[in-house]
Amino acid sequence: NVYEIKAGENGKWSVFFTAKQEIQQFIPYFQMPLELKINFKDGSDTLVKVFNSFNGQIFAFEFNKEPSLVKFDPNNEILLKDGTTLVGLDETLTSKSGNPLTASPVPFSDHFQLSYKLDKPANITIDLYNSTGVKMSSIVNGYLPAAGYSFQVKGEDLKAGIYFIVLRTPEYMETLNIVKNP
Repeated sequence: NVYEIKAGENGKWSVFFTAKQEIQQFIPYFQMPLELKINFKDGSDTLVKVFNSFNGQIFAFEFNKEPSLVKFDPNNEILLKDGTTLVGLDETLTSKSGNPLTASPVPFSDHFQLSYKLDKPANITIDLYNSTGVKMSSIVNGYLPAAGYSFQVKGEDLKAGIYFIVLRTPEYMETLNIVKNP
């Protein structure tokens, strides 16, 4: 399962959730109701119930406040469930950079070196998310001149697991998956 949160116009926010089941030979797709708990940045949440009738079905919701997290099956009502829900990314914003966002070493233990290039000045954010889509930290947030950048990011306080680094400018977005060793 994958979800994506997008800022809209006039203070509106959209959440897109794609429901995916692993299809196995001789076992048909199981149509079923799903629950999604949507947490908001103001600390509130809401429970949304939908009916999933086909694999890859996309559900869209609009809110008047900023969502921060989508939790699939928050009350663990699905008995045979083996999977995760990951934050999705806007695929219409693609990398236009000549040098992609890179990190090394991967996997890392206590820290990693993050490098990227801006071809022109831009407002930029680089955020670190865990595998459930929770923003762990804001690495860069501001206006930067066109240049190449490289700096060390500390990760000793992070638990072992998969993380996503998301670089955004008004014109493009890049995502990098990294892994922290135990």
